[in-house]
Amino acid sequence: MNIRLLGKLMIVEEIKEDEKVNGIYIPDEAKKKPIIKKAKVLIVGEDLDSRQIKVGDVIHFHTGSLKVFEYGGEQHGMVHYADVIAIEQ
Repeated sequence: MNIRLLGKLMIVEEIKEDEKVNGIYIPDEAKKKPIIKKAKVLIVGEDLDSRQIKVGDVIHFHTGSLKVFEYGGEQHGMVHYADVIAIEQ
């Protein structure tokens, strides 16, 4: 993806976790929607210090923070640094 982000934005790939109960897959429509989502960072903005968040990190953020956009025929997510609540170690 050939995008240069400004500010403290990140392009992320949402990590969806399949949920099974007793070997039976529960579809998204039947599950309660999580308040916190997680995603893998693909691109970081120019103003984001690499010591804070870097490409490949898995971040946690509030559901409403994810802005979805289309680029090159694919959907991607964008999250602002201020909306990140945790980074997986």
